[in-house]
Amino acid sequence: MRTTRTAVIYLCATEDPAGQPLLAEWCTQRAAADGLSISTVVTDTDELLPVEDRTGWQEVVALAAAGSISEVVTVHRGMVTADPRLWRRIAAGLGEYGVTLVTVRTPVTTPGFVGSGVQR
Repeated sequence: MRTTRTAVIYLCATEDPAGQPLLAEWCTQRAAADGLSISTVVTDTDELLPVEDRTGWQEVVALAAAGSISEVVTVHRGMVTADPRLWRRIAAGLGEYGVTLVTVRTPVTTPGFVGSGVQR
């Protein structure tokens, strides 16, 4: 059973890096709503690179596989993928590790609940 109650923030943006602290703060507030603290912020800068080829995303998956996190928070789905089917596959893959993938707009669940990882 997963006892880790931390989240990782995942940001992928080629936009002005000065805005990244604000984006990270939104994600931190979302994780806090689930009763989680942030273990790290992982950033990629090439949104056009397939998600599985991004070094930051590879780090996120490694943290999930190691049992180090229980949630991945990102600002919006486009930071991971623009394809809704791929989003669902990625969320399901993280779910196999007991990790939920959410955006800042995903409805908050009860702390301790591991959902499907699919944004509604």
